[in-house]
Amino acid sequence: MYLITSRKLKRVLLAFILMVSYPCSSLENTGFTKSQSRATVSSVLSAMAGNKLKINWQGPGGKYDQIRIVAKTDPGKPLAYTYVRMSKNHVVHLSLPAIPGMYEIHYIGAEEKVLAKTVVVAMPITANLTVPETVIAGAPFQVSWKGPMNQYDRIRLLSIEKPDMNLSYVYAASHKNSKVDFNAPAIPGSYVVQYVGANKRVLAHRMFQVAKAHIKLKHRPNAIAGSKLEVKWSGDVHQYDQIKLLAREKSAKSYFSIFASDYYRGVAHLDVPEKAGTYKIIYVTRGKTVLARSQLIVSAARAAIKPIPPVAPGSSFRVDWKGPANNYDKIRITRKLSHKRTIKADKNPAPFLYVKFYTNRDMKFTAPKLSGKYEVQYITRLNKCLARTTLVVR
Repeated sequence: MYLITSRKLKRVLLAFILMVSYPCSSLENTGFTKSQSRATVSSVLSAMAGNKLKINWQGPGGKYDQIRIVAKTDPGKPLAYTYVRMSKNHVVHLSLPAIPGMYEIHYIGAEEKVLAKTVVVAMPITANLTVPETVIAGAPFQVSWKGPMNQYDRIRLLSIEKPDMNLSYVYAASHKNSKVDFNAPAIPGSYVVQYVGANKRVLAHRMFQVAKAHIKLKHRPNAIAGSKLEVKWSGDVHQYDQIKLLAREKSAKSYFSIFASDYYRGVAHLDVPEKAGTYKIIYVTRGKTVLARSQLIVSAARAAIKPIPPVAPGSSFRVDWKGPANNYDKIRITRKLSHKRTIKADKNPAPFLYVKFYTNRDMKFTAPKLSGKYEVQYITRLNKCLARTTLVVR
C-alpha cells in the first residue's frame, strides 16, 4: 500500500491550488500570443518569506525588460524587481516579501506588458534561539539560533525596561555557524535576545537574567617604585577579563595589563611604576565593566653609593651601595656626565653588574684602563639614576 506523508500531501495540495489559480498559461491570461511574447519565467513553487529566489527566464531581453515579484492582489505594484540585462545565463535573484502569502513573478516587456508569469508561495518563517537563563554582569555568553539567515536578519540584545534601545546586535548571515558571543550588560536585571527578520518582524525571542558579578582583589596597599607587587584575585573570572594598573581609573594609559584567565591560580607578580604617586588597580571585563578597584600608593625608591678613593687604571676596586635591588637594577661605570636624573643609553655600553645577584651589597669592579674622571651609578630597569659617585682613575 502506498503511503502519502504529510510533506507529500502539502506538496500535492499546493500544486492543486496553483492549478486552480492558474488553469491556463500565463500568455492566455495576458492576452498575448506565443509569437508576440516568446517569454517564460520559472522558479520554485514555494520558499520561506524573505528568502532569495533563483529565477530562470527566457524572453526578448530588451534593454528595459524586467523580472518582478508582485502581490497577486496588486499586480501593478512591484515588490522587488531587476532588469534582465543585469542577469547572467538568464538567471536573476530576487528576495520574496517578508509577509507570507501568494505572489507572482512577472516578465515585463515593452510598454509595461506582462509577457510571462508564474506563481510562488511565501511560507511563514520560523526561528528559535538558545540563550542561558542567567549570565554574570559584564561576562561573555553565547547565543545560538536557527532561522532563515536572510540578508539583514539580526540577532539583537535589549533591556526589558528599555525595549526601544538596542544594547548590541549582529547580522545573522555573518555567522555561518549560527553562534555568537555577546557581552552581558553591566547592570543586573531582565533582558531579552530577539531574532529580527525583514520588516523588523520578531521571529523569536528569549528572556534571561543578568546577575551581579563578584570579584575580590588583594595586594599590599604600599609599594616601592620599580619593585614587584603580588596581586591576587578571585570570583567570577571569565576569558578576556583584565587586571590593569592606571594613574587614574579612566586613563587610557595602563602601566601594566594582564588577562586574569591566563593565571589559573589567581596570582600574578607585576612591575610597579618607577614614578612615585597614587595609582588605581582595576579588574575590568571584556565589555569594559569595572568589577573591582583598589588603590596603590607608590613610594620613591632611594639608593646610595659610598665615595670611592682614587684607583689605578685596570685595578680592582669595591663598590658599597644601598638601594631597592629591584629586578634589572644595576651598578655601572660610565664617563662623567651632567647631573641629569635620567641616563640615555650609550653607543658603547659601560661595564655593569645587576644588583639582584649581590645581596651583600658589595661588588667588585675593574677600573677603566684610561685615566680620567668617571661615575659609578645606580641605574633602574627604566634607566633612571637613583645614586652616583665620582670615580677618579689615575
